[in-house]
Amino acid sequence: MMQSIRKPSMISLHLVRANHAIPKQSHFFARTISMTSMTSMNPLAQSEQVNKKRSVATNADDLPFQLKLSRTIRSDGLLAPNIFAHFSQLALQYNAVNLGQGCPSENPAQFIVDAAAESLHAGHHQYHRPGGHPILINAVAKHYSASFGRDIDPLTEVTAFNGAQHGIALSIASLCNPGDEIVVIEPYFDAYRKAANLVGATIRGVPMRIPAGIHSAHDCSIDPDALERAITPRTKLLLLNSPHNPTGKVFTLSELQEIADVVRKFPNLAVLSDEVYESSVFDGHTHHRFCRLDGMESRTLTLFSAGKSFSVTGWRIGYMIGPSPLIAPLLRAVQSTTFCCPAPLEVAVGLAIPRAADEGYFQEQCQSLQDRRDLLVDGLTDVGLTPVTPHGGWFCIADTSSLPLPAHHEAISTSGTTPDPVLSRDIQAATWLTQEVGVATIPLSPFYTEENKHLADKFLRFSFCKSEGDIERAIVLLKRALK
Repeated sequence: MMQSIRKPSMISLHLVRANHAIPKQSHFFARTISMTSMTSMNPLAQSEQVNKKRSVATNADDLPFQLKLSRTIRSDGLLAPNIFAHFSQLALQYNAVNLGQGCPSENPAQFIVDAAAESLHAGHHQYHRPGGHPILINAVAKHYSASFGRDIDPLTEVTAFNGAQHGIALSIASLCNPGDEIVVIEPYFDAYRKAANLVGATIRGVPMRIPAGIHSAHDCSIDPDALERAITPRTKLLLLNSPHNPTGKVFTLSELQEIADVVRKFPNLAVLSDEVYESSVFDGHTHHRFCRLDGMESRTLTLFSAGKSFSVTGWRIGYMIGPSPLIAPLLRAVQSTTFCCPAPLEVAVGLAIPRAADEGYFQEQCQSLQDRRDLLVDGLTDVGLTPVTPHGGWFCIADTSSLPLPAHHEAISTSGTTPDPVLSRDIQAATWLTQEVGVATIPLSPFYTEENKHLADKFLRFSFCKSEGDIERAIVLLKRALK
């Protein structure tokens, strides 16, 4: 029998439906935008008391002087409050086990920490070349040349960012103008949409087919005809993600070939291949690089994340490989924003990459993640949910149709004062689990465009990059509440 183990509480979540384009005059490089507003403060590092004292101005009346905030940045504008930060903060408030945010709960391997200490003691404390410290970009070029099937030029075909999300934002800012369109496969990481909104581009979603009763992410698929219909003369960029967040789908070579066949029909279309989970592939599946397909190398940017590869998400080091004509504008964009990444951390990653290969780290880490995935999938099944077994990445989605939300549970308010009875079921379910059960997850509707949010109603995303202890505690809490 289900029982409530936490007192229900009304929490205001200011979710904004942010799928409208910015007016053409608000081009990314035509105004000054603080890059700190493009990345979310990690609430895990903040105490509840500090957060209660912090106030955020949402209109001119909240400011000490008469200044209207940018339509893009203010809370009722095009950048919706971050769903990951919200549920992580809610987890802190209710002392819940956080299986929401993709943030490992254990320290990274010792050789990675040692590489950071070595870099600091070696004196890497000053500015360095925009686009990546020589130690990092040389390590990246050497490490990836074999899997790319060619020698990579570290100076002209590699660039580093302050995290992969920074790379997404600058790629879109460099390639897209106001009014341009970007095609994504839904569900998709919401940073794509926010970066598009900053430059006035429009996201067009192609929903992935997720069959009813699905048990394996392998059965998720893309309709190539639907993809082709979504591409218009205004489409500048196709965003791909494999292994896929949030489903855990690892696209097969034949599936990627079908996508490439569509791309070839549009000579002005570039591709951003988000491969940040490349080293987390399970069950004998193989990760394939989209840029290796016929005709794709010259138009594809491939994105990576040291945070994901080495479980150091707070280091904020990402990097990208691509043809020099596409990398060149990204180098200029880096110079115009952050100029460079933190030198000691770039050098640390540059030292860690070859050491990881020598020590078999990637294989060992992959096996550890697969074991934790199995622990989560088995536990969710045991409590009556229907997980979709992922074959890559850090996340597992689960069908929560069997989860009976209590009749007394109040929907989250979008206004901050009154309940919104039409708010999506997945957000209500995620809130109830956090507040009353003590397990934080992420609702799936923010991963969809407005017209397709209904496809997410029954799904929640669970993270298995956490410790075995965290996953086991979450399962115990779920059993106590649901069985």
